Amino acid sequence: MARPLKSPIKANPLRQPGQSVRERIIDLLFDKFAPIAWTVFLLWLVAGLEWLWMSRGLRPDPVFLTVFAGLITLYGAVRTYPLIRRLKHLRTGYKGERAVGEYLDRFRLLGYRVFHDVPGEGGNIDHVIISTRGIYTIETKTRSKPAKGECKVLYDGDTVSVNRGPADPGPIIQAKAQAAQLKRLLREITGRRLPVRPVVVFPGWYVEQTDGARPSDVWVLSPKAVYKWIEREPETVSADAVRHATSQLAAHVRKQK
Repeated sequence: MARPLKSPIKANPLRQPGQSVRERIIDLLFDKFAPIAWTVFLLWLVAGLEWLWMSRGLRPDPVFLTVFAGLITLYGAVRTYPLIRRLKHLRTGYKGERAVGEYLDRFRLLGYRVFHDVPGEGGNIDHVIISTRGIYTIETKTRSKPAKGECKVLYDGDTVSVNRGPADPGPIIQAKAQAAQLKRLLREITGRRLPVRPVVVFPGWYVEQTDGARPSDVWVLSPKAVYKWIEREPETVSADAVRHATSQLAAHVRKQK
């Protein structure tokens, strides 16, 4: 009788940048898009066979199946169009999170602790940085840019405006909620009250801040500005607290599915 086997990996690996977005893309493809595509393909295959048989002098009537396949194709087109748009949006977001994650990974060489796609009760946090100069949640907002002309994000402390578009408080509200979420989680797993600052980054965009943005707790930056802004902060977290928070957060992430 064969002996039972088990995986040689004792702990789940840490999550990768954009992992939750990649999982949503896979779910969308296999749970929503694939069934419609396969149904349309099989119907047209059967209809094609009917036409083939008729062309060889057999008696099958392909008209009904052809009309039915046409109707299902129309239905599939209506259903898949928003799915394709959603997939395109998710793909853009995934690429943005990966790009920001790869840039933040360089911080590890400078002694920073970096986590990606941290699961939480209110949704996954794109990136987390833990250092003696503070703890930061980083939300990536990937926006398509015009081929030519201005590419600027304006931040006034409460809202962001992309290329003179409408003022949007959503990214700021989301960033504050994520910071509060991580703060609660760290208190739960470490027993310590640790400061957490929310950060929003717009990859590939120039970010301009008004005077009203200066007193805000939320930073809105381009990714390449993150290191400079953190480095000018005073050291407010002890090295022991950094080690403890890092080990406990890593253990928390590994426990998640």
